Amino acid sequence: MNAFPFISFIIVDYNGTPFLKDCLVSLYDQDYPKEKIEIIVIDNGSSGDSERLIAGHYPRVRYFKNSINNYCAANNLGIKKSKGEFIALVNNDAKLKSVWLKEMLRVMLHHKKAGAACGKVLFPDGRIQGTGHLELPNFYWADRGFKEEEKGQYSQVEQINSISHCAAIFRRDCIRKAGLLDEDFIMYLEDVDISLRIGAQGWELFYVPLSIAYHKFHGSIDDASVEFLCERNRLLLLAKHFPEKLPDALFGKGFFARTQNGKGLLSILPLVLDKLSKHHDVEMTRRLLPEIFAGAEKILSYEKDSLIKRIADGQEQLESYKRQRTIEIGLLKEEIERKEKDVAVQGSQLTEKEALLQEVSAELAVLKQRCSRAEQEIIEKEQGISLINEQLLCKERTLKEALGEILGLKNQLNQIYDSETYRFVAKPLWKILDFFKGKRIVRHDSRGSGIIVIKPFCAGIGDTLQILRQLRQSNHESRIAIFAHVLAPDYQMLVNNEFVQDRYVFSPDINRLTMKGLCKALVRIRGTRYDQAIVLVGEPVYQGYWKAKLFAFFCGARQTKFHFIRPTHTESHETHAAIRYFGKTMYSVLRLSLFVFLFIICIVIPLKLKKIFQR
Repeated sequence: MNAFPFISFIIVDYNGTPFLKDCLVSLYDQDYPKEKIEIIVIDNGSSGDSERLIAGHYPRVRYFKNSINNYCAANNLGIKKSKGEFIALVNNDAKLKSVWLKEMLRVMLHHKKAGAACGKVLFPDGRIQGTGHLELPNFYWADRGFKEEEKGQYSQVEQINSISHCAAIFRRDCIRKAGLLDEDFIMYLEDVDISLRIGAQGWELFYVPLSIAYHKFHGSIDDASVEFLCERNRLLLLAKHFPEKLPDALFGKGFFARTQNGKGLLSILPLVLDKLSKHHDVEMTRRLLPEIFAGAEKILSYEKDSLIKRIADGQEQLESYKRQRTIEIGLLKEEIERKEKDVAVQGSQLTEKEALLQEVSAELAVLKQRCSRAEQEIIEKEQGISLINEQLLCKERTLKEALGEILGLKNQLNQIYDSETYRFVAKPLWKILDFFKGKRIVRHDSRGSGIIVIKPFCAGIGDTLQILRQLRQSNHESRIAIFAHVLAPDYQMLVNNEFVQDRYVFSPDINRLTMKGLCKALVRIRGTRYDQAIVLVGEPVYQGYWKAKLFAFFCGARQTKFHFIRPTHTESHETHAAIRYFGKTMYSVLRLSLFVFLFIICIVIPLKLKKIFQR
């Protein structure tokens, strides 16, 4: 026999599109050559869109439609259309593990008399759903191991009496000899029927534990229909295979003794008798008919008694329903009366609201008149505004003419400013006059007020640091600068001081104070334009006092203050007096020199320039 025989999978679909995709994927994932597998889907009269799903995503699947909704007939149609040496019937809501087919064929090829086999069927949560069929008393059948926990209790390959069609495989020769599925069963117990026929032909049935399928129990049908079909097909199975047991087994679990909305015993008894006559001779049928009718009469009597009780219970329920409805009607009448009173009250309120509405309408008419008058006033205002706009335009033209004249004057002034006479004579002279007359204009930058501290050589470093700290505490936003002449040990203390932003620090041993350096510092300080200059001074005779005052005069600050501190060293009273006398003398000489200088600048030079301009 071929190592990889051709296999035909047959799936019957009835409104199972949500499950069909997973089922087809599991078939394509089988550990078996794909060219040795064909898949046939039979539509069993469903209203879903399985055809579009298959046409769009599974073009290799062969798709057929069954003319009636009959599970057995649909499977028979698939068997007739199939080509495989082995035929597998799979429910549309089942998913097979990838080794399902390989393990099935291993058993089927090893046992030459194996006509069919089924595997282990599990619920999605892993519990056992079935491992073949188990025969129960009174000709009932159940799934072996149903709802048991999977603990390996069914892990051996073994022969069984009946297989489940949830996921089963058949040898084509076996079906050819045993026959197709009995279409009278429609669905349920048809697998028990064909299992009995296969056993009668001498074939064997096997259970293969490694062939595992996951199945959604009754995924395409409701439980009530399942119960009816199982009870109906049990009687067909008895009529076909165990006719002598049929009369005694009619009652069963009492299903047909209860009225089932047209699904009682009388609805299926003709089908049971027809099945009996088809598979057995006339003599046996005649012999069994009286017993069958007697059993049916007992069931019908039970059904009649049950129906009478149900009618009595129904009458009581009807009377109770009437009483309940009468109470509800009374309550509804009271509710209607209460609603009518509410409607009357609301009607009177509505009348009052209508009167109020009329008053509001009258007020609204008055407001409309006011609005019309206001609109007229607005029009008049707009006309006035237009006149004002015209006046503004006239004034704007006048302003433009004035601006033109100003621009002309500005150009003339720029020509004067660009002349050599202004640049080299008048402008320097005016700056000198403004400087000495104290009328210079001090402009400050946008960084806020600034303070420069001028420390002469004699001022102590400790007092200087304390004053810087006090200035920072009282002037948080001000820019602080220091101009100092210090000894080498004090140099780094001022250069690295955290309270100072601008540093002009000189030391004889590190950064000597030369005339060039002094001029550069003075230019930078005047460019910064500080608001205050604070000079740290002691006695006028101390070293650096006059230089510090003179530097403060030239730094360009708007305001100059003098802060008296103690000198860094002590001197005798005689030395102080001598120095004081020398200082006063130098001060008198300086004042006389300054007066002469100002006289020349303010009197002599202007007269000379006037004569020059007159020429």
